[in-house]
Amino acid sequence: KVRHVHQQVEVAGRDDAGHATQIVGALHDVTQRTDAEEQIRRLAYYDTLTGLPNRLLYLEQLESALDYAHRHRQKVAVMFVDLDNFKRINDSLGHAAGDVMLKEVAGRLSRCLRSSDFLAVGSGGDAPSSVSRLGGDEFTVVLSNIDRPESAGMVAQRLLQSLRAPMLIEGHELVVTPSIGIALAPDHADSVSELLKLA
Repeated sequence: KVRHVHQQVEVAGRDDAGHATQIVGALHDVTQRTDAEEQIRRLAYYDTLTGLPNRLLYLEQLESALDYAHRHRQKVAVMFVDLDNFKRINDSLGHAAGDVMLKEVAGRLSRCLRSSDFLAVGSGGDAPSSVSRLGGDEFTVVLSNIDRPESAGMVAQRLLQSLRAPMLIEGHELVVTPSIGIALAPDHADSVSELLKLA
């Protein structure tokens, strides 16, 4: 079992040469506190339904991606993904079915980016692509180090194709029709709020 501990040690005695001959200290198990802090961090930064980064973490990640891109003269694409007529799913099949669909959408978006063939993203840079859930049926995708604007369009097409495949939810075969808006930094804007608004 992994335990987290806090250790504090002080020298209690030294010899004539100044070397430590005795030490005293205390060792405290702080596993519960560490686990509680991690749980608080997860609640603050991650969507509880999908496990994706939430709005707060998304804004921080996008700010970092923009700073990195500015320093290295790279482009960042922000995609805003919205599920058309999602309210009808909740109204006709219930919120439980809507939640299942949102989890499936989150999984498809994440898998689609992870399995990307890197034709759409430039070869350099350390900032990864990421998917976040802003709330409701709104998701965002950030692509770092885009080599050209058309690359974001290629990724968007792949995301649309993945999301349009039928989903089996509570015995019903459902098809999602998503909309995706794209904004590029620095081409369209270079602030987080403006990029999100434009996307």
